[in-house]
Amino acid sequence: MWRDLLALLRMPGRLGRAVAWTAAAAAAVGLGAGPVAERRVLGLAVGLLCGYAAVGALAEPARLETDDARRAAWSPFRLRTLMLHHAIVPTALGALLGLLAAVPYALAGAGWALLLMPLCAAPFAAAAVFGACRGPARTDLLFVGGATPMGGPGPFLFAAWYAAGPLVSVTGLTLVLNPALAHGPDARSVLQAGVMALVLTAGLLFFAGRSASRLVRH
Repeated sequence: MWRDLLALLRMPGRLGRAVAWTAAAAAAVGLGAGPVAERRVLGLAVGLLCGYAAVGALAEPARLETDDARRAAWSPFRLRTLMLHHAIVPTALGALLGLLAAVPYALAGAGWALLLMPLCAAPFAAAAVFGACRGPARTDLLFVGGATPMGGPGPFLFAAWYAAGPLVSVTGLTLVLNPALAHGPDARSVLQAGVMALVLTAGLLFFAGRSASRLVRH
């Protein structure tokens, strides 16, 4: 964890990018808010994608760690445990940025934002760490399936593999946050969002640890 903090101090531009993406996320959700369902879902999805980009900028040390697994030789922990540690700083700073971004909404009367926005940080950090542990790009997926006039499924499979982390986290959070925005958040919707965030975080970290162990074996 201390190495992640030192990395941010050495390259404060990452924190600056995280702040910019957080502001974009808050703006997208605000612009999409309203009674029109399609506009609300689009604004929410764009806002969550920007939120993932913000937290992902804070998780850059995890990607550097897996570029060469020998970098972790100094640590007394296994690589999978070390990668889980890399999710702590992005989660904490992402939650703080989410809390700050929610202040204008709270002042406008939407106090629920103080709870829901920081909740998104943990799944996004887990998704970023999972993405860092996947290893080399699976270019073989581009050639999966037979050729058809409409093209083969390979490019779609490759895109799904490459975007698995943000795709899963953004989709899961959209499913629980959209009804809350549509009908007005209450204790039940906030609880559902918290449970979804916990499930996504645990699942993504589990697969991140498994992928990290596979990197060491290979």
